[in-house]
Amino acid sequence: MRVIATAGHVDHGKSTLLRALTGMEPDRWEEERRRGLTLDLGFVWTDGLAFVDVPGHERFIGNMLSGVGPAPAVLFVVAADDGWAVQSEEHLRIVDALGITTGVLAVTRADLADPGPVLAACRERLRGTGLDGIPAVAVSAVRGDGLAELRAALSALPEPEPSPDADVRLWIDRVFTVEGRGTVVTGTLGAGTIRTGDRLMAGREPVRVRGLHSLGTARDEVRGPARVAVNLRGAATPRRGDALLTPDRWLEVTQADVRLSPATDVPHHAIWHIGTTATPARIRPLTAPSPRTVRNHPPGASAHDLQDSPGASVGDVQDHPYGGAAHDLRDRPSGGVARDLQGHPPGLVARDLRDHSRGVSAGDLRDHPPGTSARDLQDSPGVAARDVRDRSPGDLGLGPGDRLAADGAGGRSFGEDPVHVTLDRAYGGESVLDRAYGGDTVRVTLERPLPLRIGDRALLRDPGSRRVWGVTVLDVRPPALRRRGAARRRAEELAALDGVPDGEAELRRRGIARLDELAAMGAPATAEPVAGAWVADPEHWESLRARLVEVVTAHAEASPHDPGMSAEEVRQALGLPDRSLVDALAERTPLGRSRGRLTAAPPELAPGVERLRRDWAAAPFAAPDAARLAELGLDGRDLAAAEAAGHLVRLVPGVVLPPGAPERALTVLSGLAQPFTAADARKALGTSRRVVIPLLEHLDRTGATRRAEDGSRRIAGTGRPER
Repeated sequence: MRVIATAGHVDHGKSTLLRALTGMEPDRWEEERRRGLTLDLGFVWTDGLAFVDVPGHERFIGNMLSGVGPAPAVLFVVAADDGWAVQSEEHLRIVDALGITTGVLAVTRADLADPGPVLAACRERLRGTGLDGIPAVAVSAVRGDGLAELRAALSALPEPEPSPDADVRLWIDRVFTVEGRGTVVTGTLGAGTIRTGDRLMAGREPVRVRGLHSLGTARDEVRGPARVAVNLRGAATPRRGDALLTPDRWLEVTQADVRLSPATDVPHHAIWHIGTTATPARIRPLTAPSPRTVRNHPPGASAHDLQDSPGASVGDVQDHPYGGAAHDLRDRPSGGVARDLQGHPPGLVARDLRDHSRGVSAGDLRDHPPGTSARDLQDSPGVAARDVRDRSPGDLGLGPGDRLAADGAGGRSFGEDPVHVTLDRAYGGESVLDRAYGGDTVRVTLERPLPLRIGDRALLRDPGSRRVWGVTVLDVRPPALRRRGAARRRAEELAALDGVPDGEAELRRRGIARLDELAAMGAPATAEPVAGAWVADPEHWESLRARLVEVVTAHAEASPHDPGMSAEEVRQALGLPDRSLVDALAERTPLGRSRGRLTAAPPELAPGVERLRRDWAAAPFAAPDAARLAELGLDGRDLAAAEAAGHLVRLVPGVVLPPGAPERALTVLSGLAQPFTAADARKALGTSRRVVIPLLEHLDRTGATRRAEDGSRRIAGTGRPER
């Protein structure tokens, strides 16, 4: 099935054309039919072609975005008797920003005017956009002229072939209730398969698929791409903009790092559109304007306004608004002194100089007439080609999307490094994006969580200016930016990403991740887990293992009396996301374990510990008192080190016994008549009440003995008769 959304100016005949193609009525509401104006989305189909009809009026652009957002192809409609119009341009910006490259251009009302000039004008408008070169057909819905050709062109569109096993994400565009059946939602299924009986998630509520329809026919399963109606059973109350999702396979994303196109004049707040949803978003640029890019200064800004820009020079005004006169630049800081410009003829504008290499003097330029372009200068004596390598794309004879490589066009050199020139497709303006420094990347914070993945195409729209920016999602689990310079470093890292999901590359970048989370990001990896569901980049894993040894060894050197580190201490020191990774890292290392703690060396024991062990040889249950410990020179730190090394057991503070004492005591006590009292135990063990009470409590805690209400105890599981 091919799912196709319409696009085009209001009253250019989109709905009329769909009626003629399908014989169905796309306007669902009585008000639409009464006014002859599409207000909301309409859905019609014929012969494997499913259409989503969108409103063309500017007041209903939100509904238009809900219709075109999930669609893989468009039918772009322009009237022959009206030509390219305001909403034609806005819809083209939206379609191009969403990355839609498949479609057909239909010039309607060919019975009212010659479609030829409009066809030619439209092809020119589409040049440089994703719809450049799409098939074009002139039609008349009234007379039927061109309908067969249009239907053939639509049927010949390449059909997407997504995996039927892909995770389901159905953006909901309509919700209604059928008596006796309950809630029904509709949407464009881009990939995956929905079957009756499937369990899905609607927001955070589970739902069950009760029934399916596609193109008016009941189905047991529907595979994307397709239009589908899903009858749901469950407590959820979905609405347009929600999504039906495969359970446990999607992340709830509130922050994402993205690439914008164009990357100029980006507001701090805009509306995020993806699928059928729209939510407010806050936008944080990850880099300040580079010294070569003073893009956002208001029209008429003079050099005086810019002079405090760090490191700015005459070449720094490449995108200064047209109209900045040469004399506006005379006060620029180092690199562009007044005398370099004073000989220019009146009317020389900033555009004529932008991106000019530093060091070009007035003598090189002063005799050129107003409006001098790079092409005019390239052969001038004393002006090298590299001096104009970043001139405006128009001056270099470039079209939208053209690129200049190091060897240049026409065999001319434009410097040692490649120059990448990108035109602002949405506006026909010129924009040189500093991709080498991630200047087109931002962090977006959404007002509500959305199911997003790496590589998703979305759109940011400023309702006030009606400008749009295309969005490519690069990271849906971005790191926090807490340290100074973190945003700039993050932008440099993102500059290398293209938005194409790659599980192995994502794992290399993160170092450690969970397999299920990588899959939910849209970048599944095939690495073998190192612990549970955790996977690690091999090089990063080995570096962590080396750091583990260094950290534990350094701790042992700093605390020789207590050289061990707990798993939690190691986790925090290495910045690991889970404690289980510590045990996996410790394998195949020279580190040892003592009482569950990682150690690099046995602790240094005080001399008094050895004397204490000799005392215990004669009286194993005689705990030394405070006076004896002071005599031996043992304090709490010494006892803790000895305990960590396994040379003693500390029952409670101030009561220590030799290792294995509880087990030996249990053997002695099992020979007593059951149950026995604390006094019986004290006599049998030859110790004091100060020792026997905490010893018996220790045995109670371990389950070796059981204490009765009268205070007597018995060995757990003993079959000895009661006395």
